[in-house]
Formats: sequence, structure tokens, C-alpha cells
Amino acid sequence: MFQIISILAYLILFIGIAIHYSLHRRSSAECKPSFLNQDSEPTSPVLLSKIKTGTYFVGLISFFLLALTGFGAAALWGQSLTGFALIIHTAAAPFFAVCIVKLVILWANKFCFTASDWRQKQYLFTRNTNSTNNQHPPIGPGQKILFWLIAFLSLPTFLSIVLCMFPIFGTEGQTALVQCHHNSALLLSLAIITHIYLSILKKRQTDSNE
Repeated sequence: MFQIISILAYLILFIGIAIHYSLHRRSSAECKPSFLNQDSEPTSPVLLSKIKTGTYFVGLISFFLLALTGFGAAALWGQSLTGFALIIHTAAAPFFAVCIVKLVILWANKFCFTASDWRQKQYLFTRNTNSTNNQHPPIGPGQKILFWLIAFLSLPTFLSIVLCMFPIFGTEGQTALVQCHHNSALLLSLAIITHIYLSILKKRQTDSNE
């Protein structure tokens, strides 16, 4: 059942992204995701900016390793993790967890909601085409919502699998924890992919107005 849910969830997500991008396409030129420019203010220390960018990329690499090994086994073969895939999954998990915690600490201030966020018409899958100044904020409310959603979904994803390592729960408890890990990890991956997409789209929109 989880195999079918995973496949359908990713199909719906990527189809939605494709439709959304085709409707909001601005340019075919390649550009860097907006997270690389979120710390470009003159007052931002260079070292701190490099730490944030490096942490993002390490977290991104570990995320894709976790997604490929975890959901690859579930979606393609309908089996649990075993062998070399399990080793990669287990090795990448600590890096991803540390990166998530660091990014939440380092970027929490940037992703706080402000009064202007609630006045904007552009949210997760909409775009404000009637803006008075035709300018886009560095971080949209959709990105902020997804940022905090990622932070909260990380808790059950991490805690459920960690608790499975201790002989506290019985067989039913272990099964429930594994199921919780699967479901929360699926939602977390969907949120991360959407956040990456919105970051790239926001950068394209910002560049088109410069």
C-alpha cells in the first residue's frame, strides 16, 4: 500500500510542478536557486554565508541519497531497506539531521512571517501579477510555510526511527513507529522538493525584474 501511495504522491507532485512551471515560465536561462542569494546582504558575514550555503548543499545531497535509497526500495521493489542501500541510508541520515537542525537555527530569523506576507496574493501555487511595484520579495510566504513545515515534519521522521533502536516498545509499537517514519518521511520529501522548486522559481522571477 505504501508503495502505491509513494508513487502516486510523487507523480502528483511532479505533474503539479510541471503544470505550474509551464504557466509561470519566464526564461529558459539557467540560474542558481534563491537560497544562494538569501545571505547576500552587505552586513552578512562572508564566513556565515558560506556555512549556510555549504550546510544547504550537504543537506541536499544527503536528502537525495535518503530519498533514492528509502523510497527507491519502497516504490520500485516494494521491499524494506537491505544491503548496500541500507548502509547508504543509515550513513546519510545523520548528515541530513544535523543539516536540518543547523539550517533551522541559522535561517529561522529569515523565514519568520511578517505583516507583508499576509498581504501578498502569491502563495504556494499562485502568483501575484498585479503587484504595485512589480517586485518580488527575497523569500515568499510559500517558501516560509514550507520551511517551517519541513522543520516540524523532521521531528517525527527522526524520532520515530531513533525510538525503534531502543527496546521500549513491543511489536505493535515498533510497527507503528516504522509506519510513522515512512509517512512523515514521504511528506517531508514532498515538502523539500516543493521548497527547492519555489526557490528556483523565485530566483527566476527576481532576475526577470532586475
